[in-house]
Amino acid sequence: MDVRHARAVNAARLWPAAVDLAERLAPLVARDAKDVASAIDVQRARNPYEPVKISLRPVARDIEADLPFVRMLGFLPRQHLATLYASADVCVFPSRTETCGLVALEAMSSGVAVVAADAGGFRESIRHDVTGVLVPPSDVHRYAQAIIDLAVDPARRFLLGAAARERALARDVEPENAELLTRYAELIGVTEQRSAA
Repeated sequence: MDVRHARAVNAARLWPAAVDLAERLAPLVARDAKDVASAIDVQRARNPYEPVKISLRPVARDIEADLPFVRMLGFLPRQHLATLYASADVCVFPSRTETCGLVALEAMSSGVAVVAADAGGFRESIRHDVTGVLVPPSDVHRYAQAIIDLAVDPARRFLLGAAARERALARDVEPENAELLTRYAELIGVTEQRSAA
């Protein structure tokens, strides 16, 4: 697959559908987000220390029923992600709990404009209106507007995507991992690192 060709075809053919999708999806997401939030609240009330487990399959079925041109891909093997990201024009990451922002960095490294929640690890990877667009986490209408804005402005998409790629490629995980280990060691009271024997 020639990724450059796929992007050009997608941009020419799909932007009107993307604008329509963003406008039609916002009310669905708002409704379903409330259902998901209620399920999370119920589970946390039962046991605040147990990880919250919810299924998004009912939400996905509703979206597919209301918007038959949307494909819910579910889990994909890592080797498929680079092609998928590179063939996209915009990637949207609404998670409020993304700890490291790695999914955004994967998309950014493919030179794709990113819209993400102004929360968690996305704040470390994305500079608002420089390397992507950060949106208040619960504001589905702002997500829709950010998608529409990028859909109708290919020059801005290109600039954000190019800056995002530079930012992603400049990240070096070694110092980040070392800092994380140091902080963990401080938390448990270990002051010196032991060498492997």
